[in-house]
Amino acid sequence: MTQACCAPPCGTPEDSGEFAPLKLQGILTSVCLVFLITGWIVSKTMHDASFWIPTVCFALACFSGGFFPVKGVFEDLRSFKFNINFLMVIAAIGAAVIGQLIEGAILMFLFSLSGALENYASGRTRRAIRSLMTLSPPVATVLREGIEESLPSHDLKIGDILLVRPGERFAADGVILEGTTSIDQSSITGESIPVDRVPGGRVMAGTINCFGSVKVRMECEFSDTTLSKIFKIVEEAQQQKAPTQRLIDKLGGPYTWIIVCATLLTFLGGVFWQSEAWRQSLYRAMTLMVVSSPCALVLSIPSAVLAAIATGAWHGILFKGGLAIETLGRVQVVAFDKTGTLTQGKPYLAESQFGHGLDANIVLANVASLEQNSEHPLAQVLVDEARRRELKLVEAVNSRAIPGMGMEGSVEGSLLRIGSEAFVCLHGGMETWVRETLVDFRTRGLTCLVAACEKPLAVFGVSDKLRPDTARTICTLHEMGVKTVMLTGDHVAAAMEFSRQLGISDFRAGLLPHQKVEAIRELAREHTYVAMVGDGVNDAPALVSAPVGIAMGGSGSDAALENADVVLMTDDIGRIPEILKLARRTRVIIRQNLIFAISVILILISSTFLGKLTLAAGVIGHEGSTVLVLFNSLRLLRLRKQTIA
Repeated sequence: MTQACCAPPCGTPEDSGEFAPLKLQGILTSVCLVFLITGWIVSKTMHDASFWIPTVCFALACFSGGFFPVKGVFEDLRSFKFNINFLMVIAAIGAAVIGQLIEGAILMFLFSLSGALENYASGRTRRAIRSLMTLSPPVATVLREGIEESLPSHDLKIGDILLVRPGERFAADGVILEGTTSIDQSSITGESIPVDRVPGGRVMAGTINCFGSVKVRMECEFSDTTLSKIFKIVEEAQQQKAPTQRLIDKLGGPYTWIIVCATLLTFLGGVFWQSEAWRQSLYRAMTLMVVSSPCALVLSIPSAVLAAIATGAWHGILFKGGLAIETLGRVQVVAFDKTGTLTQGKPYLAESQFGHGLDANIVLANVASLEQNSEHPLAQVLVDEARRRELKLVEAVNSRAIPGMGMEGSVEGSLLRIGSEAFVCLHGGMETWVRETLVDFRTRGLTCLVAACEKPLAVFGVSDKLRPDTARTICTLHEMGVKTVMLTGDHVAAAMEFSRQLGISDFRAGLLPHQKVEAIRELAREHTYVAMVGDGVNDAPALVSAPVGIAMGGSGSDAALENADVVLMTDDIGRIPEILKLARRTRVIIRQNLIFAISVILILISSTFLGKLTLAAGVIGHEGSTVLVLFNSLRLLRLRKQTIA
């Protein structure tokens, strides 16, 4: 497997060398055609005394057209493998044995032409994928002791200060130290609108600096940039096979043996049971061998899957293989995490209610002192509010987090707890004012936190802004016939109000992380094909447990890239329907390919046994179906520069 950090960009000598066999195959195919036409013209125009000229021409046509197939046969025979090359070469030899050298030459020409077109089609997909790496500039400007130096991008080191001028691409992931600009991230995230960046803002390799010059501190190795990770994932995805493809591959070996046996039986049956001339019987057997070869069938799935992977990558959608695409194409239910997925993940303190006679600032300062040790986003809300009020925070003693419940620790000599209602109830009773406040806040869709010492101190109501396209995304999914479910740790009342506003089909509330996993498994038992959408960090267990996990990895986080089956490189939730549409379109093309390929094989086999099919016609039908399947799959690449609709 080629690693992202060392993959050569398109157009390099390495890349040209990779496609040298395709050029040679094209030349040999052309030579084959020249000898084939020459031999046919000579056979029709010259006297019988010159019969050896067309024979030599047809023999040279067979040699040039069969160079790659014969080479493949010898390589496979060393491993005791029989494949399509073996069937075609044997058929060509059989045609020559019975004196039909011209048909053998036609077979080799069409087979060679089909192989060249197949390699060309596969090359288009590979080039579409590999062109991702050309987004990273080969050279970067580095500032060292105030002096500008031009260095190859792969020689950059963590901590290097890069100078990026307007119109240039960033060579590495990093943080802006000086300068203000807008960045075109469409090549990575698919976003068409540039995003503003100020000092402290993060940038990704491969994106374009639109306006002012900026200085950027490199934060990771060249091989660990977001762009390199994307390329590596896409490269690995090419090796991941869809279940249907694995089944076809598994049956490929036995099927080849069946064809060989059927060919032998056809020959022997014609000679001994139908009393045919051995030439006629062998001719029909060779024709059967050609038309039964499953070239188009074998290529039906991988050609479409690879084209979909390449198209998705250009839209900021990373599929980790054919299994993800095949499952997404059948998805009936999409489960969403709430915070950071349906919402922007930037909660704020909307309301607060304090116990009678308590100083609000003192309570908030104590609570924030405890919460400053927590990484939970709701904890950060209280810390930010305390700092906004310029309250003095102290160090909490013996603080600890209880997953899914809250925090506890000693502040100013008192044991303080902050978290869910259930957590506080475990350590003391609830007062009437707390219950009334909780009911009030939750009916308005607020997420509630309760602070308590020996008795309840305060109730905080936290809210989060919806992502701009959330409601429209939910509506679009429903129009596509997809059921939506929200999974949240919120109280039932808050979850109900939230889902009502968005029109979500169903919800599960009050869930701890392990309960989200159980909810996903329950949905999968009911509907089989379920997709889980999360932020790729807190939802990692649910993403892994779902039949297909979709991570909102706008920052290219490691958790998003590692735990999900599909990674959305932008936080635009409106891309979820696009993912499903691309997967569905891929399934449609795969279905078209399979139906067409199987139908052609059945028609050709039937025509062979009816004695109405020549070897040349069989070859044309066989190779023609293979080429049509390939170009039908390549239609997905047309979506690279279009909106997936």
